[in-house]
Amino acid sequence: MRHILLLLGIAFSLPVAHADEPPALRVTLKRDGDRAQLSLREKQTVISIRSASGIGQALVERTSDRWPESIVVRLHLNGLEQLAVRSDSVKLEAAISTHDGTVRLWKEGDETTPLDETSPMWMDIRTFDSKGQPSSQFPLPDGYIELQLPRSITSENSKSIKLNWVDFFRG
Repeated sequence: MRHILLLLGIAFSLPVAHADEPPALRVTLKRDGDRAQLSLREKQTVISIRSASGIGQALVERTSDRWPESIVVRLHLNGLEQLAVRSDSVKLEAAISTHDGTVRLWKEGDETTPLDETSPMWMDIRTFDSKGQPSSQFPLPDGYIELQLPRSITSENSKSIKLNWVDFFRG
């Protein structure tokens, strides 16, 4: 009987995945000087990207069988004049007006047909100041742009998602 209890104790002490473990994602950035950090915030996977030049690309790959339920991307940029988010079959694009902070979102390169909040492709995009408070000031000094990836981007379960961004177009 003593051996059975010992075996049961060992079986129940095996390591298990905890909610505070890093997400099963890998982020590869194209430009030197760019950095990415993965974390968990409540039940959301947060990908925080700092782009030294303001122009960049990230390849986000899942390293498990499924994508996390909720993915938030934080782009530490001063603005966002162009964003593209691509999976195997979906391409979403967005921009934030530097004049009034208006967010525009469209898919498949068709900017003439904007998406709205009723679309399953809608991506909630918000801007924050350096203290994490909502902000509509542009440029965003030390702030960030936060986007909630829609489930339609991950529901097909493609192996990767590609992000491209430009903070401000250069003349």
